[in-house]
Amino acid sequence: MMTTHPAVTWRQASVADSLAAARVNVQSWRESFPERHQDSDDLSIEGRAAMFRHRFGASFYRMFVAEAQGQGAIGFVDVGRPRDARWHCDAELYAIYVLKRYQGLGVGQRLFELACEAVLAQGLATMYLIALQDNPYRVFYERLGGRPIAQVPAGAVAGQDAHVIYAWFDLRRRRATPP
Repeated sequence: MMTTHPAVTWRQASVADSLAAARVNVQSWRESFPERHQDSDDLSIEGRAAMFRHRFGASFYRMFVAEAQGQGAIGFVDVGRPRDARWHCDAELYAIYVLKRYQGLGVGQRLFELACEAVLAQGLATMYLIALQDNPYRVFYERLGGRPIAQVPAGAVAGQDAHVIYAWFDLRRRRATPP
C-alpha cells in the first residue's frame, strides 16, 4: 500500500470497490457541479457501480482508490482502452474524482500518477481524457501536462454537452507543474 499523506492511502481497486467508487463519483459530481443534471439516472450510485463492475471485465482496465483513515474511499481514478480512436491514444483516462474536502491536497495528482503508471506498465505511452468544456477543474489537467487537442460541440453526440479532449502523448515525459 502506498502512502504520501499521513491520513490517505492509495491502492489498486478490485470489482469489490465498485460501489465505493460509485459513491465517490456521485457525491463528488454533486459537490463539484451543483448546477448540472442532478436528477439524471446516469448519476445513480447503482448505475455507476454497475458500470464500474462491467469495466473490470475488460482486458486492460485499472482503477485506483484513495482512502482516508476512518473515512473509506475519498477518491478514485480509472483508466483503460480508448473508447474513441479519433484521438490517436493508447488509453483513456475515464474518470478522476476526489471528494471536495480532500481536493487541493495532492490526492488527485497521486491518483493521476497511478493511472499513468498502469498505462506505462501495459507498454502503452499515450492517453486522453474527455472533460466538460465548462469544467472548472480543467486547469488541473493542464497542470498535469494535458494538452487540449480538440473541442467537441454540444449535441455532437445526442444529449451531450460541449467537451474538451486532453491528451498526454508521451506519458514517460510528463511533467506536472506546481499549483
